[in-house]
Amino acid sequence: ACEEGAALNGMRAYDRAKGSYERALVIKPGSTEVKALIDGLNAILLKKKDREKFHALGDQDKALAQVQAALKEPGRSGDVELLVLEARILIAKGLSGQAVPLLNTVLQREPRYLDALSLRASVLEKSNVPDQQQAAVADYYSLMLHDPWSPSYHHRLARLLCHTQGKCDEAMEVLEQAKTKAPNDAETHYQMGVLLAHRARHADALARFDGSLALDNACARCHL
Repeated sequence: ACEEGAALNGMRAYDRAKGSYERALVIKPGSTEVKALIDGLNAILLKKKDREKFHALGDQDKALAQVQAALKEPGRSGDVELLVLEARILIAKGLSGQAVPLLNTVLQREPRYLDALSLRASVLEKSNVPDQQQAAVADYYSLMLHDPWSPSYHHRLARLLCHTQGKCDEAMEVLEQAKTKAPNDAETHYQMGVLLAHRARHADALARFDGSLALDNACARCHL
């Protein structure tokens, strides 16, 4: 858990890093080192929450003005966290085309910045341009490589491959990888069921939905 936390912290996934360290603290209760790491992350997350408050409240114009003003302050023009926040706000305002260059700049500096990579993939996958869709595929494979602890990238990539690009065999391989890494992840079983239903393999799809329900009986979608 400590190794996972350190990796996630290095990729600026602070909330998940904190969760990893909290699990480590259960294993090693009383560890002052782990407690200090959690305290440091709490301070970072508190600052992040304050910085993103207008965006979280839905006031994107005010949020954008605040971020752009901060970027003009001495020494802050290259602040990657502010640039990612600006990109997120632009996406919320329906200006994804302006957000991608910002994310490209961030990822040139920090190729493993998870939030930036995930945001760019989510924008590019919605494009009707095949090259941009393929760039999203590459981003998802990078996310799977850098962050092996989250199966969500496998789910998103599988949907893109099968439903958008028609590569359903490759999509199933991606979901099988997720299932191997996290066999008790209900969402993975559900996504496999969706893919199988898309291919008119209804009996197999029902078996996957049942598997998802067995892992999470609150899965309302599995009854559909």
